[in-house]
Amino acid sequence: DDGLDKSFAIGVVGRFLVYRNMYRFMKGKARVLNVMASGHKAPVDMFDEDIATGDRNVTSLIEAMMNFGIGNEIMIEALFKYDKNYIDEKEFTMVSTHPGMLSTDLHRGQGWAFDIFEYIMVHYLVGISEEEAGVRQSSILVSEKLHPSGLTLVDHLGHARVYDPVMADLIEQKRDWMWSFLTAMERNHACK
Repeated sequence: DDGLDKSFAIGVVGRFLVYRNMYRFMKGKARVLNVMASGHKAPVDMFDEDIATGDRNVTSLIEAMMNFGIGNEIMIEALFKYDKNYIDEKEFTMVSTHPGMLSTDLHRGQGWAFDIFEYIMVHYLVGISEEEAGVRQSSILVSEKLHPSGLTLVDHLGHARVYDPVMADLIEQKRDWMWSFLTAMERNHACK
């Protein structure tokens, strides 16, 4: 236990460790779909290094979701900048997308007002089933429109994401920190 926020540990640190090691098992023209609550539309001031490191606890579900969503964006960009297995690979494609608003009870227990709001939003207004999200994500992964190698960022419908200069600036500012933090976590927990 490193004292990390659980959602950040699973959504960012866990994915980082999987992505850092999965190249060993891939052959040929591999495609990987990173499906994660996306931070590309989130207010960039919602990313807090102190939450990522466990120096401060999250105070709400929204804060946790924004922090790991934005953290995921930074982590993916760092992989393609610093990891030699991603930089050198010419036949590997990673597609990063988000699932959209799912009809799920994943976030229950955040207080009665949030539970009611979330239920109405996902079940009656904008939610899709997990099965429908899976079909969308599968069609994104096999799309001929993807770049043949490298990182492709798309929305939950498979459309290219609009470039956001504010998010790009945050990624540029935090990418080195994120890489150092995640590789230190990896070293500290490596099998001896």
